[in-house]
Amino acid sequence: MIEHIKITMLGGLTVTVDGVSMLDSSSKINKPWQVFCFLVLNRKVPSAPTRLISNLWPEENLTDPGNVLKNTVYALRREFKNVDNASESPVLFENGGYLCNPDIRFEVDAEQFEENCRNAAMAKGEEKLSLLHEAVDLYKGELLPQLENEVWVMPLALYYRKQFAECVGELCNILQESGRYSELLTTATAASQIDPLEEQYYLYTFRALYALGMHRVIIPTYHKTARIFSEELGASLSSEIREIFEASSERVDSIEQDIMIIKDDLREVAKDNRPIRGPLYCTYDVFKYLYQMVARSSERSGSKVIIVLLSLQSENGEQPTSKTFSTAMSQIKSAVLGGLLRRSDTVARYSKSQYIIMLSIEKPSGAQTVMDRIAVRCEPYLQPLGLKIVFAKTELEPV
Repeated sequence: MIEHIKITMLGGLTVTVDGVSMLDSSSKINKPWQVFCFLVLNRKVPSAPTRLISNLWPEENLTDPGNVLKNTVYALRREFKNVDNASESPVLFENGGYLCNPDIRFEVDAEQFEENCRNAAMAKGEEKLSLLHEAVDLYKGELLPQLENEVWVMPLALYYRKQFAECVGELCNILQESGRYSELLTTATAASQIDPLEEQYYLYTFRALYALGMHRVIIPTYHKTARIFSEELGASLSSEIREIFEASSERVDSIEQDIMIIKDDLREVAKDNRPIRGPLYCTYDVFKYLYQMVARSSERSGSKVIIVLLSLQSENGEQPTSKTFSTAMSQIKSAVLGGLLRRSDTVARYSKSQYIIMLSIEKPSGAQTVMDRIAVRCEPYLQPLGLKIVFAKTELEPV
């Protein structure tokens, strides 16, 4: 008889049964394990077959959905090889619904995280601080990241991410007010590694660095962070972060500052071991400078300069979450840089949901070919997210 099942879902799924690992974070989450996750996260009430089918097979036209579900649950029970009979299985069928066996002790990191957040909201002083630390430490990343595109996972992942952001914000605020800047720096830095596009974590990081007098660290950190926001979101950092950077810049010799920036930039380049085959990807400021060069060259060669604006839009008019946009834009970037363009082309992030592409071609009709290729390559990624690509193009005259 199974006594204890330990499950982590934040940052990746792992399942340990009575101390023996059954599933690690690198394992593929097939349909039986998806059913298991759904039941674990909804343990308070039995889940009717219709509820499970509508959530786990939302768009599949199953001939016999009831039988498909039964076979999936049977396959799940077989995963627990040391179970002798159905009554000892982690998954039971009672009162018209499936549920987790109440005689087995389930330990779930997502539930513990939620409980710590809830208790921290009611606690005070050091107890509150301790509970916030425990909650933040439990959150290792998105809920079930392998299933991030599943309809039933999305709202839960968003809920836990919001809880994490609130806990980090409250914890950082307490640490800042009490002058515990080293602890603040550790907490904020760790949070930014988990969610690298959440600006509040960087704000607390820069506040801690400045309070600790780490001005030489602020310089390269600022440029690295600004590059992330420019490339991934097409956005600038907040005025307070820029003010901290400027104040630190005044305390560091300008020549030393320049070489620090260069060193950081070159270190980033050295990390990328990919061969240079595709188009150039750069910031929009660099893109504008490169346009000058290409436009002047095209006047001599007679080629055309076509600017293509790639915009990501929702299929149903609803505003997607920042995470959905970020995921989609990352997939588009990989596709565009992965062989759809030539080495002579240039790509930049223009805004949160837009890329701008510069093509130097002999015939304007070539731009349409490029746009068609991008649309076909990206459609399988975007359709499940309810997103589509819209293009606009213009031919620019040589300078």
